[in-house]
Order: sequence, then structure tokens, then C-alpha cells
Amino acid sequence: MNISHFVRLSSASAALLTSPSLFFSSHAGTVIALLKLSDWDPDVFFKFKETILNQAPTCGNLLRNDLVRGVPRVWTNYYMMDLDKDIAFEIGRLYYGIRDYANALAFYVESTRTIGEHHVTFHNQGLCHYSMGNLKVSLDLFKKALSLNAEYEKARSWIDKVEKELNPMIPAAAPLAAGAGIPAPEGSVRGEPESMKDGERNL
Repeated sequence: MNISHFVRLSSASAALLTSPSLFFSSHAGTVIALLKLSDWDPDVFFKFKETILNQAPTCGNLLRNDLVRGVPRVWTNYYMMDLDKDIAFEIGRLYYGIRDYANALAFYVESTRTIGEHHVTFHNQGLCHYSMGNLKVSLDLFKKALSLNAEYEKARSWIDKVEKELNPMIPAAAPLAAGAGIPAPEGSVRGEPESMKDGERNL
């Protein structure tokens, strides 16, 4: 980040941080403006990731296009010195939320490569493959997630569902979400990838 970007970011950050209500209920447009000022700084992206992820699917084409153009810059600017911040995973969540399953999958795979194996990351990879129609691959990934955490019920439910879909002779599983057969999203469209907000990863 150059000096001019730093000065502008400092001013914008100060305005947000001195107003708790603005900080915690920021509009996506405000956050995207801040990201632009920071030259798409990964720390800014990570700090406001929930605002971005919750609002990206419904924020409108203009803001969404800004995100799509800018997010690759977040990854370019990222230096893996702080392994507690899994930037690739969060970028994967963003792409999934806007139905770009191929890019979401690529970043979940990158998360596994750079941060390490985790059952939730494999589960989300499985959701990407399922959304793209690759049921057999998704089944393998859900099984991988369950092998890493035998108590991970989401993976177990998806294994049952996909196995029944692959074998029509088995009675169909109960739908996981009305009309979609996919877990109901949390401010998103179609399926919701696991967010790890429940403490399954210390991020």
C-alpha cells in the first residue's frame, strides 16, 4: 500500500471505528469504498467479511461488479504471515454467495493447500461440486469431511442425500430446504457453505 492509500485508509478507518453503530452495521457500499481506498487490503476485507458476505448476494449489480473486479486484488495483496486469517476460505465464501461456484471451489482448494486440511473446507468444496452437478465428486468430499470429524453431522446428512440421489432405488431424502434441496442460505442464494462462525476453526 502506498502512502496516499495509507493516509486515505487511516481517515476512513477512523471514521468507522469512532462510530460503533456504523462499524457494526456498515452498508456494503461503505465497505467497498473503504476497500477501494485501501487498494483492496486483505486485512480490511477480513475485518468486514461478514458485512460483505451477508450483503453481496443482494447488494445490486454495480456493487457486486466492484467486488468481482476487486476481490482478485485482495488475494494478490495477501502475504501468508498470519495463518489465523484464512483469506482464501473467506474469498471462497464470497464467490459461493454470488453463485460463482468454480471460483469458490478454487479458493477452497487454495485454503486447503495454504492453511491445511479441515473438515469444513472439504464440506464446502463438496457443496461447490454439488451445485455444479458433480455429485460423485461431492460425495467423496463430504466423506472426506466426515473422516476428519466423525461428529460433523452436516457432512453425514449430505452423504445420505447424495447417495440417495445417485441411487434412485433408495427413497429420496427429505428436502434440506424448501424448493431447493440445499441448506437454506444465510443472506445468500442457494446453498450456504459452512462459515466456521461456530468456533470450528479459530479464525
